[in-house]
Amino acid sequence: MKIKLTLEPGVGILPIKLGMTRDEVAAALKTIGIMTRSAEHAATDYYFENAIQIEFTDGTASFIGIASDRDIELVFQGASILQSPARDVFKRIAAAEGGTHKYDVNGKVFRRLIVTLWEAEEQYDRINEAVPVYGQVGLGDARYLAGVDEIDARYGKAKGN
Repeated sequence: MKIKLTLEPGVGILPIKLGMTRDEVAAALKTIGIMTRSAEHAATDYYFENAIQIEFTDGTASFIGIASDRDIELVFQGASILQSPARDVFKRIAAAEGGTHKYDVNGKVFRRLIVTLWEAEEQYDRINEAVPVYGQVGLGDARYLAGVDEIDARYGKAKGN
């Protein structure tokens, strides 16, 4: 089963939208053939063998993360990005974000779009294990970003690094 999702900053990773309740997320995923959660925790649900992660704040989706998976296509601005080389994905997101950004294999939070890129390594290349791709691409809302900022402040990191 091949799943196609679309990353729309400020909106969601469609058909999942930021701000949806758990029941609404489950219903949206059923429209593309994902019928059950693979795991559920207090504030996080996982679907499609844990490749789709949804975090909830105050009962609604505040973060959607998509892990590298050969059966998921994640599209951003018309390009498939989940299995694309990490540097190419970084450049595409950075261009949409605007400003100057430094590539980091550990990942990046793009603060305006609230798009996250996590850990670029060959092991996440689910096709050939030859090219560094991101282990997860995610999208959050202002609540998620506030949580990132809180953690960064606790550890003395600059915002968005």
